[in-house]
Amino acid sequence: MQRLDPRPSDRLLIVGAGPIGNLLMKTAIAMGASSVTMVDRSESRVALATAEGGAVVTALLSVDELRADEYDAVIDATGVPALMERTTAWVRPGGRILLFGVPPAGSRISIDAFAVFRKGLALLSSYTSARNSLQAVRLLQSGRIDVTRLVSHELPLSGFAQGVELIEKAAQGVMKILLLPAR
Repeated sequence: MQRLDPRPSDRLLIVGAGPIGNLLMKTAIAMGASSVTMVDRSESRVALATAEGGAVVTALLSVDELRADEYDAVIDATGVPALMERTTAWVRPGGRILLFGVPPAGSRISIDAFAVFRKGLALLSSYTSARNSLQAVRLLQSGRIDVTRLVSHELPLSGFAQGVELIEKAAQGVMKILLLPAR
């Protein structure tokens, strides 16, 4: 988010309202973004994003509802190459794109090079370091970002297989699954 540098007047689009998308949304709001549009095909994730973001957040169920050249910054939190490729359509001229989601190893994306040139876009990727981890912990400790509702399930360690199954099935309401060894 530091590389993206959301500004107080920015209208952001975050594609993907899973746990990472929700954390990005909360961070963008904490940094002053004036509005955040979240899009995800899961109704429960869209509902959570709206509840967590309050009046600042608009949530949609389909990228087909998005308008071209609408957003100051677009963040892909899915890692889905086909969605990453579409980010240039949604960002306004002079805007910024952050490719945050992790695509499968070896996957390729094709971005309209002329659109990047014509719009004067900044393309950014994510990078993590020990410093980023410390910043994240400090944000959590300060209470500025609450992650309580991002944990959808708490299971004993013996429930590991059940947790994997919930994630693989993309069961409604699944966000993060916390495994508790002491249970």
